[in-house]
Amino acid sequence: MKNKAVKEKIVPECRPMTMSGTFYYKEKNRLEEFIANSLQNTGVEKKGRPFAIIAPDANYTLAGNIYGASYSLVAGEHYDTVIIMMPLHRQDFRGLGLISSKSFETPFGNVEVDLEANEFLRNFSEDFIDGQAYHEKEYSAELQLPYLMKTLSGDFKILPVIVGRANTRYTILLSKAVNALLANPDKKFLIVVPTNLNSEFPLEKTIERDKMFIKLLRENNAENLSQQLALEQISADGTGGIVSLLRLNELMGNSHNVEPLKYATSDEVTKDPSKVESYISAVAY
Repeated sequence: MKNKAVKEKIVPECRPMTMSGTFYYKEKNRLEEFIANSLQNTGVEKKGRPFAIIAPDANYTLAGNIYGASYSLVAGEHYDTVIIMMPLHRQDFRGLGLISSKSFETPFGNVEVDLEANEFLRNFSEDFIDGQAYHEKEYSAELQLPYLMKTLSGDFKILPVIVGRANTRYTILLSKAVNALLANPDKKFLIVVPTNLNSEFPLEKTIERDKMFIKLLRENNAENLSQQLALEQISADGTGGIVSLLRLNELMGNSHNVEPLKYATSDEVTKDPSKVESYISAVAY
């Protein structure tokens, strides 16, 4: 019996948009106007050059004021590489997922992947795996790119990393790997952690849980936050990235404490308090 040829999946050079026209406007001019408006009068004060920001991974029309609050803090700043420590929606896997595509498509043009930094992580540990199939469906990095392109000064590349499961092993590993990556004196890095908070509860319960989350985030204690997540007292879809950021801060001598800035719930737009999403803006300098 002849061996059947195995047809390998072709990796696209550029990861195409998946949420254009659904989570954000596909019309370039309309999108540009929306972003510009959201960056105005955010009510947050910039205190320096951000080391990291936390921003939503939600529909722009529901969380535009929170996106604007986060990204207004990096407006005019230059970074060589933006590390996006992102969750995985709709799927599940064990490990830290790297992408094989060389760029991401956006309404404003393509954004290149930092292939050098990507390879650094591949060689750092076997837990950094090929996550191409997950990246092609996961949208949280895609949602950050239009804002990054309209706020950062000059060209930049991205390093998207999917945190498959927010367990201790992977958050410690990611924090150590990023800490090693940041030792490169020739590059300026920004860390972006996309996350929403709750999405399953009525408004009153959502606010109650989110108050606890924000309190724990302000304490900058990765173990305490992880414990309450495990006990399901609080929740967020980007917990792997958030805990990794807190662990990274601890590795760096608590020199980049996370400061929660602004909070909102979807009912402010939908007027439906029966089941809401909630969003947070935060920064570390």
